[in-house]
Amino acid sequence: MKTLILRGNNLPYDFWANTESDLGRFVASETLQALNAYKARPDLVREHSNIEQAITQSGYGRKQLNELIQNAADAVDLPSGRIRVVLTGGALYCANEGSPFSEAGYRTLMLSHSSEKRDDQIGRFGLGFKSVIQISDSPQIFSRSGSVRWDRRHSTELLEPLRPGLSSYPVLRIATPVDPIAAASSDPILEELMSWATTVVKLPLVQQAAWLSEEMRKFPHEFLLFSQNIGLLEFDNRIEGTRTAWSARRDGSDVILENGDVQEEWRIFRYKHQVSPQAAVEAGSIAARETVDVTWAVPIKGNPRRQRGSFWNYFPTSHTTSLRGIVNAAFKMNEDRHSMLHTLYNKEILQKAVPMMVAGALASFRDDADPAGFLDLLPARGREAPSWADSVINEPIFAALSAVPCLPDRAGKLQLISDLLFPPELDEATRLEEMWDDWVELDRPWLHRSASTTKERRLMVRRLLGLANKGTAPVEQWLEEITYGHRLEDFENALRMAVEIDKRHPDQRAAMRRSRIVLMQDGSARPPITSKVFLPIDDEDEGDSLVSYELLHHRDVGTLLKALDFQALDGRGKVDRIARQVAKDYEDEGAAESLWRLSRALPVPEMLAIISDRLDIAKLRVRSKDGRWRPTADVWLPNGLIPNSSIGDEHLLVDDLFHRQDLNLLKNLEVRSTLAEPTTVKSGPSYDLWKSAEAARISAESRNSPVPVSEASLRFSPALATSGLDLLCKASIRTREKVTQRILSDTQYKTKVEFSSTYKSAQIIDGPDMWWVRNYGVLQTRLDLVDVKYCAGAVEGIPVGFLPYPGPAHAEKLELPDSVDTVNWGFALPLAEKKLPCGRVHELYGLLAKLGVRRPTELLVQQPDGTTTRYPAEFIAVAEDDDTYQFLLRSAKMPALYTGNPELTEPLSERWKLQAVKVEFFSAFEHVKDEESETETISSLYPFLHQVESKIKRSTKCIPCLSLRTLRSNSYNEEQDVEHHETFRDGSNFYYASTLSSRRLLTALLQDAGSSRRAADVEAEMRRLAKIERTLPGGDPEPDPEPEHLKTHASGFIPLDASKNLSEQMKLIERAVLRYLDTPDANVFDLRLNFEVDVSQGITSEAVDKVTEHVSKLGGQARFED
Repeated sequence: MKTLILRGNNLPYDFWANTESDLGRFVASETLQALNAYKARPDLVREHSNIEQAITQSGYGRKQLNELIQNAADAVDLPSGRIRVVLTGGALYCANEGSPFSEAGYRTLMLSHSSEKRDDQIGRFGLGFKSVIQISDSPQIFSRSGSVRWDRRHSTELLEPLRPGLSSYPVLRIATPVDPIAAASSDPILEELMSWATTVVKLPLVQQAAWLSEEMRKFPHEFLLFSQNIGLLEFDNRIEGTRTAWSARRDGSDVILENGDVQEEWRIFRYKHQVSPQAAVEAGSIAARETVDVTWAVPIKGNPRRQRGSFWNYFPTSHTTSLRGIVNAAFKMNEDRHSMLHTLYNKEILQKAVPMMVAGALASFRDDADPAGFLDLLPARGREAPSWADSVINEPIFAALSAVPCLPDRAGKLQLISDLLFPPELDEATRLEEMWDDWVELDRPWLHRSASTTKERRLMVRRLLGLANKGTAPVEQWLEEITYGHRLEDFENALRMAVEIDKRHPDQRAAMRRSRIVLMQDGSARPPITSKVFLPIDDEDEGDSLVSYELLHHRDVGTLLKALDFQALDGRGKVDRIARQVAKDYEDEGAAESLWRLSRALPVPEMLAIISDRLDIAKLRVRSKDGRWRPTADVWLPNGLIPNSSIGDEHLLVDDLFHRQDLNLLKNLEVRSTLAEPTTVKSGPSYDLWKSAEAARISAESRNSPVPVSEASLRFSPALATSGLDLLCKASIRTREKVTQRILSDTQYKTKVEFSSTYKSAQIIDGPDMWWVRNYGVLQTRLDLVDVKYCAGAVEGIPVGFLPYPGPAHAEKLELPDSVDTVNWGFALPLAEKKLPCGRVHELYGLLAKLGVRRPTELLVQQPDGTTTRYPAEFIAVAEDDDTYQFLLRSAKMPALYTGNPELTEPLSERWKLQAVKVEFFSAFEHVKDEESETETISSLYPFLHQVESKIKRSTKCIPCLSLRTLRSNSYNEEQDVEHHETFRDGSNFYYASTLSSRRLLTALLQDAGSSRRAADVEAEMRRLAKIERTLPGGDPEPDPEPEHLKTHASGFIPLDASKNLSEQMKLIERAVLRYLDTPDANVFDLRLNFEVDVSQGITSEAVDKVTEHVSKLGGQARFED
């Protein structure tokens, strides 16, 4: 290779190859081959021109600067390499250190979709460089291995003769070696760049360069993070007179980017992703690689740490992410070079490589000042992901983190989630958290507080806990942790926090009272429950409920315990203290239970004095039989009004098991046991309940009247009322029946309500007791215990056994409804359906239909299995007799009613529109005689049978048959029931299957005669008689009986009812008559049907012709007259 030594004013000695270099000769040879190819195939000129035009119009349209820097970065093969970009009004330069151009590189530039670049290089296929022809007609490359230029005018002059008439011709196929010395001698900028660079690209511009200035300003300096050998990237804009230089200092995986006073610290993580065969096939030859280098650049300090992250394909894409930093990889892009395609290849990188990188990087982010600071880098889960790529990485990253040490303990060391304890989430509890953090040792396995300093960090911790299926610790465990060292100061600190909770955090008081933070005499720790833990009076006090005497006198503990309301252990004092606690909160069930348990140690008079002095007896709670705690004013002692075993009254009865030692005290406290006598009152729960209900009723009834009244305008007089009725509204039905009987046994008085308006006179209404009876009372009726509001009086036409009728005295006193129109059938009818037999219910339906009651939507019917069900009324029939009902029920499977009373069937059909059904039933016996066997009388078959069993008639004919059956049919449907027989009795004939053995036939004859004798015994007796007869002298044989005279001719007529369906009557004739006569052995069969029909409007000619035709076909005659 021939080289020249260049000399210039500032140009040091260096070697730059001239046009006669190996590369120069190679370029000339390649150009000659290209021209020869075009001469052989001129159509390639248009094809290659179109390729270049397509590239300039694609995503590379304004990416020339990026492409130049990409190619320059790939050439820099030593650390701290330099790249410089210079923009003048006439040209764009890009110079770089590193390896000079090779023959393969030039071939890549001249050809399309061909590349010799390695996987770790940025540019691909030479496509990007071809985009320079959009801004330059004569791009030039100067490299120490050889220099070359392309020229649009020169290419056009050479190619136009081969394929004239094209709008454009390929530029980068026709290259010319150039002399770098000559070029540098006339271009000072080129000369200066060649003084240090290995390669310089010069693009003489064919258009204004304003947008290139903007591209230089916007060029992402983070590009240096992914080009490991570039130490300096310079932009010299001589149009605007600005110069920018970004340098990169690298120390292992840490990179510092600097530009004057601006400094950014980054940490680089790399991962080699193995591409799956499926993804490689999908990616195709352009993007497919066996392995892909994936890089995550994480901002350690500086503004980028607070900014949203992004995805790069060595340059920024349009996709951002809530994961901080930059994820860079050779993603599959669309044509605009901005958008990542939603492909399996890209998804594999995002879902496999990125999560592994993030999970593996956590340990390197340790910061003693902020151990959980790395949480700020993790992707957030918002309502909408910033891009599809962000949504793809989000869940896999957190899933990967949850399986590795990912959260710091109190010492700042990352731990597995399963090995950590997590504080409870408290609202506005910063002071509590600070106190806890100060008092808990660093070696304890709790989450570092830095992980919860912001809302975003707390949300991320919550997500990780969910993935690991782990929850936060309860407040009790968190508070007890303070006492882990079991030192006196530890318990003091825990009590100090308990006081803080008691004062300022009411939501956590209950949990605090459950926390074991009080050191006891026996060395154990107990919750601060003042009803169970007490203060010792001196150091000689002993007991498992006493606080440690040493703790009590340790620094401020005594004050803290008193602030938590602890008291000294003393019988009466203890009860008095609990009583005061109950008085503060009567709903505190724990305090109430403690009071009752402690009260049993005191005499009843002393306990009465404490309760009277400290408590409102009506509010004092006792435990009822349902396990809940209720005021004494709301309960009854058992076995008075309410039996102890009463089901449904558990909420009203005192629990006599828990209070078995308190019953005497409860009686002295005058807890109810019986219903009190009514007294005149003008207030109280029962009175107020009545007053409120009646006021609402009167006001509602007056709304549409000329003078409506408000509830507030009503004045109620004092009234007789029974105390406690308000509590019995939800008592069991038997208790309410007992109360109702008691009230009705007393004389009841009406009361008066006055109106503020002078236009309305006073109204007389029921008093509170009678009002309670009407709304909540219960009475015994024929059907069951029934609420008074649903009871009825005696209704004419309906037996009282069908009604919720409580008897004449109560019906009259309560003025119960006694007409069919006023009875509440919505309740009474379902009750009757539930309590009465189904047949009686059907009878009630008939009575209601007869009385004009509207038909219900559904009626109760019986099912074949004997159970009942409700059925839509429009599909239910009413049977006219029991046989029809049984048939519809069991055979037709049709829902039906049957009243047993024709007078009730008619209204069900006529008024309730139920279909009345009457079914006729028919049966016919058929047999096939066995011609090979003879018909014999019984005396012939069994000569001595009549002597053994006198019930047997000797003249009965026994006819052997091949088959015997009975056909049963009905007028309702076409179904037939066939019953096969072994034997059948028809008059004096006894038909039997010829296959029967002699004994089975004898058994059948005996059963038919009503004999109870066994066939074997009869056979033995007949053999005995036969043996006797053989031993006697001969005598006259017994004569055979006279054969039965059978009818041989049948005739007659059947009148038809013209008012009914003729077709149905014809079917009856066929089933009921003809099947018995139309037999195979009938010698003569003659059937005639006479008909006479009068049609008042006349018979049409068409009808006359049809009838005549059909009758003639049947061998008959028809005559028509005027």
